[in-house]
Amino acid sequence: MYKVQLRGSWDEQRSCQEVYLTVIEAVADSSLDIVEGHYAARTRTCCDCHHEQSYYVEKATDVNLVVALMDDAYDDLFDIAFVVSADGDLAPAISAVQQQFTNKRVIVAMPPGRNNRAPRQVAYGYTRLSRETLDACQLPDDVVIPKETTVHRLKAWTD
Repeated sequence: MYKVQLRGSWDEQRSCQEVYLTVIEAVADSSLDIVEGHYAARTRTCCDCHHEQSYYVEKATDVNLVVALMDDAYDDLFDIAFVVSADGDLAPAISAVQQQFTNKRVIVAMPPGRNNRAPRQVAYGYTRLSRETLDACQLPDDVVIPKETTVHRLKAWTD
């Protein structure tokens, strides 16, 4: 599963995300499922000046991950699952897998700069991913997608 953190202007980031997902779909094999959450618009109002500002919040990604983790456990598709997240909302699902499937292990891999005690406490184990580890997992600078189109690495992919 992939999630792209939206930063900056919505239109610019959506365009970047579309390019990224196009490349992922082009290079992925049939064992990779891309499951997308969605973004919901919200408005916040300044208490002092009453200026309203729109922003977007991610919705359904954690629910999609929980459903996939439980489905895969029931279907016996893994012995060890790595959950790359520091989201405390995932702790109940991780705990449920550990309790209901005693032969399965869930390892939580915390992204750089993220830490949350809740998923760590219920997982079989945890690790912290370094920036270098994530950098080593990046797509190459140039990717050829169908119709012999070359997509060059966007600066936003490395920021």
